[in-house]
Amino acid sequence: MDWQAIGVRLAPVLTLLLGLGAASSIFGVFRVRRTARATSFGFVRERSIVRGKRLLVLTIVLLILFGMSGGLWAVSVRKPELLPPPVPTATPSQIPSPTPRTPTATFAPTHTPTVTPIPTETPVPPDADLPSALRTPFPAHAVTPGPGAVLAELVLAAGEQDDRPVDPGTHFAKGTERVYAFFVFDGMSRNVPWVHVWYRQVDGQMIELWSQAELWTYDAALGRAWRYCSCRPGRYELHIYVGRRLQQQVPFTVGIE
Repeated sequence: MDWQAIGVRLAPVLTLLLGLGAASSIFGVFRVRRTARATSFGFVRERSIVRGKRLLVLTIVLLILFGMSGGLWAVSVRKPELLPPPVPTATPSQIPSPTPRTPTATFAPTHTPTVTPIPTETPVPPDADLPSALRTPFPAHAVTPGPGAVLAELVLAAGEQDDRPVDPGTHFAKGTERVYAFFVFDGMSRNVPWVHVWYRQVDGQMIELWSQAELWTYDAALGRAWRYCSCRPGRYELHIYVGRRLQQQVPFTVGIE
């Protein structure tokens, strides 16, 4: 749950409604008390007292909720870093149907050396430093990646339209809620494992925010795919693996000048 988005978008409206409700309840309490004092009928006085007590309880509840909503609004605008970080959901793991790409003069292997298979494996750090998705074995039906299986041309962006990046870059303005990662895949086949790991800087160290190992589910060997992750202001880094081979790592920032 993204508390900053809730605080910025919904808290002002909730604060106004709760404030109006509390004011109306306070007015009702005074009106009932005045009726109880002015009447000369005992049963009317007793009924007014009971109603006044109920309104008083409602007023207290509304005032508490008013204070909480106003506090969330203030923190979201002035100090969003005090709010809990958004919890990644399963949504970022969904891949749109990949767009198979027929090689052309623009994307032919001779013109895109970045798609050429990596000649050597990038050394993987000791087990203690591996992301959580690589500390456990891949599923039994996982297929060993071929030497030509690569994920390349990694591009980060603030949005997506028609499976294409919108506002690409590595420095994103304050208020950016999602960062999209677009990449070209080549030489992939069904059940080849791949991993994407998102890190966030905390107290000067890159801490794993979220990682996931997946098995490739499409028959197209060449094309484009993308992922996104919910982000709040801070410094980040994205790592992508095919099998246990580190393909690319890209640092980026959100809301930092």
